[in-house]
Amino acid sequence: MRQTAKCQRKGDTEPKTHVGGQIGGGNFIGAPQSLYFLNLERSVCGFDVPQRFVTTVLYDIPLFQKSRPLLRYPLGGWQVSTIVTAQSGFPGNVTNNIDTTATGINSRPDQVANGVLPNGQRTPQHWFNTAAFVTAQPAAFGNSPRTDAFRMPGLINDDFSATKGIQFTEATNFQFRVDFFNLFKHFNADPNTVVNALNSKSFGTIAGGVSGGYATRVIQFGAKLYF
Repeated sequence: MRQTAKCQRKGDTEPKTHVGGQIGGGNFIGAPQSLYFLNLERSVCGFDVPQRFVTTVLYDIPLFQKSRPLLRYPLGGWQVSTIVTAQSGFPGNVTNNIDTTATGINSRPDQVANGVLPNGQRTPQHWFNTAAFVTAQPAAFGNSPRTDAFRMPGLINDDFSATKGIQFTEATNFQFRVDFFNLFKHFNADPNTVVNALNSKSFGTIAGGVSGGYATRVIQFGAKLYF
């Protein structure tokens, strides 16, 4: 069951941006337009994450434990572990650098349709439904929500490690390990690169529409001698 949090700030004059932990930054909370129209400021909390899943597995491989030293030392005593994280994106807002009310406050756009695209249609070139947002009418504030006009990119990540220990004496042992970060090279876009300004030529893209996305896998080796 999903629980949606409501949050509202009074007196804010600038958009607030919060670092979003593992996914590289990005709870995007729009600024209130007017204290006289607070009904336009009700929206989900900027920290709302509908789904989040984290699991870890730790396994001691039992193979070669009783084999001859020639096999036991290089192949026996390995331990593998993994941490899998999957979560949906934070709510995003759409901005527009236009004052439609002559109050000195930039109005948010009007939202005329659902800004969220189905999963299969989201690409770095078209992350959300840009046709859902238009400039607000003259002398009126826009009705696009302060947050949750669309969803920022989420996160799918699998970190994997393998560790091998060799016991020399009761007090001396050697440990070798290899770590894989983002093992399957999933493209986890930085939410800060989502272009959410209606008057931008690259509106609705990630990093201006990077071709196919960019993903990295980091491999780290380490060794320790305990004595």
